[in-house]
Amino acid sequence: MGYPLHTRRQLKNMRGAGDEEALLRGAAEEDDVARVRQLLKAHALDVNARDPTSGETALQLAAQEGLVAVIRLLLEAPGICVDAADDSGWTPLQAAARWGHLEAVKLLLRAGARTESANESGATALHWAASYGYADVVEALLGAGANVNAQQENGTTVLHFAAANGNPNVVTLLLQSGANACQVDKACQASGKTPFMKALENKDTVSMLITAHVAAYTNVLPSTGEREMVADHRVQEFVRNNIFVWLRLILAPQFQIFMTLVAMLSYGYFTILAM
Repeated sequence: MGYPLHTRRQLKNMRGAGDEEALLRGAAEEDDVARVRQLLKAHALDVNARDPTSGETALQLAAQEGLVAVIRLLLEAPGICVDAADDSGWTPLQAAARWGHLEAVKLLLRAGARTESANESGATALHWAASYGYADVVEALLGAGANVNAQQENGTTVLHFAAANGNPNVVTLLLQSGANACQVDKACQASGKTPFMKALENKDTVSMLITAHVAAYTNVLPSTGEREMVADHRVQEFVRNNIFVWLRLILAPQFQIFMTLVAMLSYGYFTILAM
């Protein structure tokens, strides 16, 4: 009998301790359910063995691809560590959340994955799901008890991530769950930037248009600070009057950022700033 044929990815993973562990990582990453099952049954291998280059386990490789069938098999394996992190501090839950794999996230949460686990920058699974606009994943994580006000080492919150990337649905979810809209991250303390200002970063068109319409209602040109720009309650009338219907046509791809600001306004963010 000849030697079994392996894919290039499986051969790449055969570095380090134990060929079976390396083959398991390769099979998991390729969604080879039958091979994963065979390896788990036929060998007394270390299911948590890490790739010598990246530190990734078979579970993390499957999680970042959203391979639900493989994840189920691995979670049933004796001794599986659901929170095993790679060399950068990424856990399977963070990887699944980063790529928006809802079913994978749910499986990992049911298996006891810790929502507060953070990578080397301090970002949690909730940070990543919020940043990329995966509202369903955000909802699942919040439902499992994820800290809505979790901060990175630099003070950046989940709401900062969502606002900066223009994800109004996620912003709404976070605000409904008690996110602190006035939190200032360390990098922005000198200028006083909050999630609202994060939403305006590099979005000059949005900033100029909103500022212009607030000025039209108040007859006072707002200052460059966010407090003066949004203090007047008549901004809400501007939104209710559907002026943003034509604004959407002008802004095109930037419209998501505008709707993020609307979401913040709807949940009392501007009222807080005006105090």
